[in-house]
Amino acid sequence: MSTRATILIKEKRQNNIWLYHHCDGYPERVGSDLKRYLDSLTYWNGEDIANDLIKDKANLNDEGYEVTTCQHGDEAYAYLIDCDNKELKCYDIGLDQYNWGDEDIVEIPY
Repeated sequence: MSTRATILIKEKRQNNIWLYHHCDGYPERVGSDLKRYLDSLTYWNGEDIANDLIKDKANLNDEGYEVTTCQHGDEAYAYLIDCDNKELKCYDIGLDQYNWGDEDIVEIPY
């Protein structure tokens, strides 16, 4: 079974962007990759981030990101990329959980 993940990219000046990652959604894999990539940015633009992830311009050697319209509902982890606050959070949501609460936040290793 694959460990799936949802990535929500939020930015006040644009609509939310949802991405889906089908496997290796663990904080040690997807979370670490996202953290390293975002730490390299000086300007966080949601569309640019999404495009970099989808087209693997983020140099993650991973073409597993795809655009979706919302949370799928079968993920184990959810990632919130807050462009306005330049912040990344990881939530251990379990399967079919749509409420991401502070109690679900887990640390992302480097």
